[in-house]
Amino acid sequence: MNRKNSMIIIYILLGFAALGLISTLINNPFELIKNVLIGAAVVGLIYFVITRFRNGNSGGEYQAYRKAARKTIKKKRKHEMIKTKRSKHNTHGLTVISKEQLINRPKKKSDVKLTVIEGKKARKKNRALF
Repeated sequence: MNRKNSMIIIYILLGFAALGLISTLINNPFELIKNVLIGAAVVGLIYFVITRFRNGNSGGEYQAYRKAARKTIKKKRKHEMIKTKRSKHNTHGLTVISKEQLINRPKKKSDVKLTVIEGKKARKKNRALF
C-alpha cells in the first residue's frame, strides 16, 4: 500500500472518530466527560507504573553515575578555563621551539595514584616450571 492510500484511510478513521465524539457530546455529554477522565486516569496509572519500576533497584547506581559525570564535567571545564587563561597571557610572546628543546623537555607525570599489592611473589619466580 502506498503512502497516498494509507493517508486516505487515516483521514477516514479520524473523521469517524470526530463524528462519534460529536454525536456523544450532543446525546450524552456527561458520558463523554466520564470516558475522557477514565482514559486519562488509565494513561496516568500506566505512566506511573512504567516510570516507577522501569529500572528496578538500579536508581542509586544511576544517581551515583550522574553525580560522577557532573563532577568530571566540572573538572574538565575548570581545566579548560585555566588553559585558556594561560594561552591569553602567552599570545604576545610567541617563541620558536627547536627540536633539541622538544627532546630535552621534562615529561609530565600522570596524576594516577597506583598502589602495590603485596602478594605471592615466590610464585612469580617459579613461573617457568609450569
